[in-house]
Amino acid sequence: MAPILFWDPSCLRPYDGSTIRSQASGGTESTLARIAEALDAHVVQHNRLDDNGRYHPPGRLAGITHVVVNRDPGALATVRTLYPDARLLLWVHDQIRAGSTRGRRLASMAALLREQSIDIVCVSDWQRGGVLDALRHSRDGQGIRVHRIYNPIDAALAPDSSAVDPDKLVFFSSPNKGLKFALDAFQAMRRR
Repeated sequence: MAPILFWDPSCLRPYDGSTIRSQASGGTESTLARIAEALDAHVVQHNRLDDNGRYHPPGRLAGITHVVVNRDPGALATVRTLYPDARLLLWVHDQIRAGSTRGRRLASMAALLREQSIDIVCVSDWQRGGVLDALRHSRDGQGIRVHRIYNPIDAALAPDSSAVDPDKLVFFSSPNKGLKFALDAFQAMRRR
């Protein structure tokens, strides 16, 4: 198994490759599981109680050289204690804006990020801009490397012969990421 570990300190329940295929799961969890499987990497989940293949409860695993902390910068100190020599990365999936709760939290962690050379990975250029803007509001935010790596798309995806209805609204995200706004906006356009 690769010396890479994904540390998930915020999932609602333990998940693995089979659960994301058999039941509803968050997009972040699905992405993390798919990437971990593709890289043959380990995954630690804060609420997992026992080992299940590559999936582990919190603790130290031997031979880890890279740890990717999912979403929560508050977990970085714990991970650094367990993996003092590993390269740490913070993988951000959420919208972060300067002045928002998440933006202030990230800015408050800027000294740790800079001092320990922890890179931040964002999933879009727009998100990266929000992270950079939040870090600008911290006196310690300079010099932190912020990268953009798009979430992967399965190479096997291809159009099929399904009919396309140009009047049908399709929302490609989880409901908590703007579905109500999208439905309200389309309802307003239809009324007009």
